[in-house]
Amino acid sequence: MAWEVAGRVASEVKKLIAEVGELEEDLGKLKASQWRTFEELFIEAWHWVFGWVNNVLIRKSYFAEPEESEDGGKYIKWVSL
Repeated sequence: MAWEVAGRVASEVKKLIAEVGELEEDLGKLKASQWRTFEELFIEAWHWVFGWVNNVLIRKSYFAEPEESEDGGKYIKWVSL
């Protein structure tokens, strides 16, 4: 099941990587780019996208709703088989 999901997402990730120049230009338009590097902005944007995707997978019942940790965050536990 995980490999099926990964296969469906792989082409979109490849497109994103191919469009890094455009993404770098778009992130450069953010006010935060005055104080942060592209790499720092990309990491922040990636975490927002990753979090959104996890929420979609939870709503579709691919993942269980994670329990809240002591620090208040919710993290999906992963077990590799």
